[in-house]
Amino acid sequence: MGSKRRRRQPKAPHAKRRSNEVDKRGEAPNERRSLRKAYEQLRKRLSGHTRLLWVLVILVAGLVLASWKIGFNPNSQLWKLAGGIPGASRLSWSAVLANVATAPESQLGPVLVEAHRILVLARDRRIKLDEALVLDAGKRALSAAHRGSDLEYLAWQTASAAISYASALQVSFAVPAAVPDCFRTKPQWVLAQAINDTQTTIAVKPIFSSCRLDLDLARGEKPRTYEHGFSCTGCLVTYGGEELAVTTPSFTFQRSVFSFSIRSEPPADGRKLTETLLASKFTMAET
Repeated sequence: MGSKRRRRQPKAPHAKRRSNEVDKRGEAPNERRSLRKAYEQLRKRLSGHTRLLWVLVILVAGLVLASWKIGFNPNSQLWKLAGGIPGASRLSWSAVLANVATAPESQLGPVLVEAHRILVLARDRRIKLDEALVLDAGKRALSAAHRGSDLEYLAWQTASAAISYASALQVSFAVPAAVPDCFRTKPQWVLAQAINDTQTTIAVKPIFSSCRLDLDLARGEKPRTYEHGFSCTGCLVTYGGEELAVTTPSFTFQRSVFSFSIRSEPPADGRKLTETLLASKFTMAET
């Protein structure tokens, strides 16, 4: 008799699928190990950055303390070294601005030079600095800007840069561009004050929107007079220290950006406008 051959049992229809599932489960530990390794590498990198940050904070704090004790020189090699460390420039810039408000008059010149450079650069690069430091630096520069003083040019430049930077900071550096001249647009006229039964005239004032207001009076032109006030919303306001092109008791501003470039003592109403504008954080000005 011939030997009987065993008949092969047909494979279960899902055998291959189960085999694949086993293979996948067999790979899972490897995947978990890879994820764990990546997590450990990330944790080490983050802890390294944290240590570097603390080192930078301690270094800059030491420099600020040393400056306060022995006098500040923004052009010193020590400060240049600190400012060259990645991520430390903003800290060293803030230290320079803080020193504008505290530096003695005899040391103020080089501090103003550095502060002006920082404010112009920070605005161009849209770098956020502490608003209070910028405003204090601008106020100190204004107080040092006396006609005929050795610091007049530097002080007005720094005050102008502080106004230009801080007003741009308030609108997240969204500076209006390619906007029309305000005096070539039609303003909205609104009541300047409440009306009562005894009034024979109604006081109104203009509100200009999304336009460019040049406060420097052009040669050969006469100032425009607004007896009851002048308002701007979303405007770009420029001023270089000349006689004012607008005669009004007060200005009000909303979401407006200022580009000042004063280099010498302006007329009395121009100085008052600059001082009150800075004091109000760019919401109003008096002349």
